[in-house]
Amino acid sequence: MLARGALAIPCCASLAIGIAAFARPVIPLPAADRSPAPASRDALETARFREAWAVSRGAGVTVAVISSDAALAEIVTRAAPEARVLVIDDDVGREDPSTRLRAGPGETARASPRSPRRRARDDATLAERFERAEAAGARVVLLALARSHPSAASERAVALALARGVFVVAPTGDEGLSHERFPAAQAGVVSVAALSPEGCLAPGTNAGALTLVAAPVLSTGRDEGARGSFAASALVAGALALALSLDETIRPGEVAAALSGGALVETREEALGPRWLASDGPPAARPARLDARALQERLRPRSRAFALRGARVTPAHVPAGERAWARVSVLASGRLPARGTIEVALGTGASSDPVRLRLRFGPLEPCESVELEGELSPSRVVPARPLRTPGGGALVASPLVATFRAGGNEEKARFDIVPPDQSPPGARLLSLEVERGLLVRATIENAAAREETDAFARLVATNGSVLAETSAPALRRGESATLALQGRVAGEAEPGPADAWLEVGRRPRGFKESVEARVLLALDPAGAPLARRSRRR
Repeated sequence: MLARGALAIPCCASLAIGIAAFARPVIPLPAADRSPAPASRDALETARFREAWAVSRGAGVTVAVISSDAALAEIVTRAAPEARVLVIDDDVGREDPSTRLRAGPGETARASPRSPRRRARDDATLAERFERAEAAGARVVLLALARSHPSAASERAVALALARGVFVVAPTGDEGLSHERFPAAQAGVVSVAALSPEGCLAPGTNAGALTLVAAPVLSTGRDEGARGSFAASALVAGALALALSLDETIRPGEVAAALSGGALVETREEALGPRWLASDGPPAARPARLDARALQERLRPRSRAFALRGARVTPAHVPAGERAWARVSVLASGRLPARGTIEVALGTGASSDPVRLRLRFGPLEPCESVELEGELSPSRVVPARPLRTPGGGALVASPLVATFRAGGNEEKARFDIVPPDQSPPGARLLSLEVERGLLVRATIENAAAREETDAFARLVATNGSVLAETSAPALRRGESATLALQGRVAGEAEPGPADAWLEVGRRPRGFKESVEARVLLALDPAGAPLARRSRRR
């Protein structure tokens, strides 16, 4: 049986999770609730709402809040003071107090599964609520749900609303998982995670590869009410109202690109300083940070904004005198085709480093992305120093930093120059995607100068048992492959998140295996297949 490990992970701050229900008819909020409360000013300033109000305040836009929590509508109103906010009182997916489980310290209370009759009623209610929202002229719908078991009917109701041009905003959930709940996990939905007061991802928020944006939590001054990703999603709904107030022809895909084109959120590991939880592995989620003013700018009619993502140099250890390749992805996040030139400077990471490569791109249509690659001939700029490899060996390496700059965007990638006779192999974890039921997809890249034939990926429980493992195909220099890992449990899964490690490494024939990257994930084992037997590493 897979149980949650006892490993304590430091975090930026603790975040209480709670949602209170307040019955409310479909009526606009009174004007008295439209002034920001003193307790909410920090969140509004962090997301630059006060600067955005100088451009638009949401006039002419209707936002529907499908929730029984009146605090969510209050947050939307404070973020977009002139928007028309409708509360569609709803009990879709509301927990039955008689089925709620008691939570211990540090745990999350979970309700028992809904009956088929209750699910059918909820699905019909959800579709009817969307119809009422659209009949009221709502362009933005805040769907305050975080379900673990979506039905086909619920997914169809959300898909129909998206097809009609409605902007659906939803919280990712607040269980600390490495993936989103429904409807945030559905394609086309603006999925929102919560930020801690320190500015990194809140420790209790769900966040995964599909999380589009993270926003601060705006307090309403209530003892009970919206918290976590639910409060953060209400703030994002208000930001969309400000943008739509400027141009009602904005399309959902353009909003998704504009939101994801913002500055990336600092991860919890980065906020802690040295990476003691993972060795050279990317986080399970790194969404963009909400910036209401920058969102308005990227969505103006003549915007040609773009963002840089995934900058890196291969191989990670470049033999002296040999070539290297710089790689970076460009995402068009404006309303018009983007084009430009990326300058790649080599050195110590300072602004005075000389430019060694220029990569031209475009035109890229809005929402389009492309990966660019260029050849480099790096040379040492700092003295060499000893470096220990993941396999336990040692190198004499000279560290370098490649800085990618274009249009106000900047990304950095670190690599080393090693002696010609030292060309260590290496597998790099590029990205990962987590789904409910212990399903993890890991994309790995050959970060060495020669062909890689010994790479593998595995999912390991905190007790040491291997939940899933697979070998990567042969990869030439710079090639990548996506590996699917389906974890299995020895018995019925316990309720609540379960910690597991994703490891990427190498197993050369005749040599001891090495782990190149190790990332801690919080998974939901519900729905995972049963294992025939459990083995240890």
